[in-house]
Amino acid sequence: MMEMADSLRLKLNRWQDDFVFTDIDNVALFNEFGSGKTSAGIIKMQMLLNDYPKNVGVVLRNISDELKTATIPQYFELIFGDRNYVPDSVYYNIVDKHLIFENGSELWFMALDNIKSMRKLKNMVIGALWADQGEELDQEIWTMACGRIRLKNVPLRKFITGNAEGGDHWAKNMYYVEPLEIERDTIDNIKCEWGYWKGLDENYLGIIAKPKVNEPNLPAGYYDSLKKLYPNDWVLKYVYSQWTGKTGMVYPFNDENIVEPDDYFDLNNIPFHWQLFEGQDYGISETNPMVWLWFLMLENGDIHLVNEYYEYEQGIDHCIRYVKEFNTIFDKQQIKSRFIVGCPRTFQREGTSEKKPADLFRNQGIPISEYKIHFDIRQPIVSKLIEENRFKIWRRCENTIRELNRRRWKNIKTADDHATEALERALSKMMTIGSKQRTIDDFISIKEKPLTSRVKEMAF
Repeated sequence: MMEMADSLRLKLNRWQDDFVFTDIDNVALFNEFGSGKTSAGIIKMQMLLNDYPKNVGVVLRNISDELKTATIPQYFELIFGDRNYVPDSVYYNIVDKHLIFENGSELWFMALDNIKSMRKLKNMVIGALWADQGEELDQEIWTMACGRIRLKNVPLRKFITGNAEGGDHWAKNMYYVEPLEIERDTIDNIKCEWGYWKGLDENYLGIIAKPKVNEPNLPAGYYDSLKKLYPNDWVLKYVYSQWTGKTGMVYPFNDENIVEPDDYFDLNNIPFHWQLFEGQDYGISETNPMVWLWFLMLENGDIHLVNEYYEYEQGIDHCIRYVKEFNTIFDKQQIKSRFIVGCPRTFQREGTSEKKPADLFRNQGIPISEYKIHFDIRQPIVSKLIEENRFKIWRRCENTIRELNRRRWKNIKTADDHATEALERALSKMMTIGSKQRTIDDFISIKEKPLTSRVKEMAF
């Protein structure tokens, strides 16, 4: 495997190469999507395990599912040649995500949302630590993990790969403090800078590669598709590797997005070609409410949130009665929801019950369905709708308005997000559903098409 890592060096760009082979203890590589930063992290970790027998390495990721579906398969593919293959010479415990190599070195894959893994990490002694998509980690977690680096007879290495975030992000303040060797240029009319920074002291190095350096290895039009789909702030960070934005509100929401009921239209007189869809978030406790949201997509592609149900400590039956009563407005007009998308908890059994909450809704004629979509995907889609003033909320949806106004990047993990999660899932699905040939671009451009064409495309 050492020979494999040596040969891979020939394929690295200069920034990846410096990240992999630097002797500095703490190093960060922050680049845009598709830039090869994860590959660099894999090579660096594997070389430390190969070169120093009985070394112990840990790969950290924020969410278990992303560790399992992204980081681990990519690691196996690069080192073992197959996403689903581990050679007989390497011991692999698939439950604990633990590898032991022929030279006695060990590698653990751990996720922050796995309590068992975090308890184990707090008691480990390791020699190498890598955070993949490290911008998703809390600084406290990273500091705790770094405190476990104290294995003897190996070089102690802590390294992190990720995407640039807001200008006050902890990783920027830790690794990108003082410019050492910086290049600046205008790329696609965007002022960019890249190169090398000193971090907290001489033992910290931050690296940013030149934007779009990996473009020859990506599908044609890759960056153009990202710029077309996502808002400006997102593009600056994830296409041009610039530390910007995301220090205030999660969504660019303001009073222009709030309208008075019936200012635009009468719910009792809805055109037949408008589309109704609904979103739900499950909860029945004093801290976790049940949420139900009703949306209408108008003929011009604008979307209105027209009503909300937001109740604490109420059971499913109470919610069902309200939903059915409100839906009589649409039933009288023979308007049916295109979909009702629920949160993951709705599709999980609770306690000793044999039925899932979704089963109870369906038994009452409410066809709720599951839609799994990560926050990193749904957030930019919703932001683009709000930025373009294509999303309106009726003022009576006061809890949804409150959540949107209070949700900041700094408090994103602690702020109320019951209505906002229902909103994100529903809007994301509406903007991406359709035939296999249909894409998000079709919806983005739908307002520019003739009315008859729009009605035909939106028919279901």
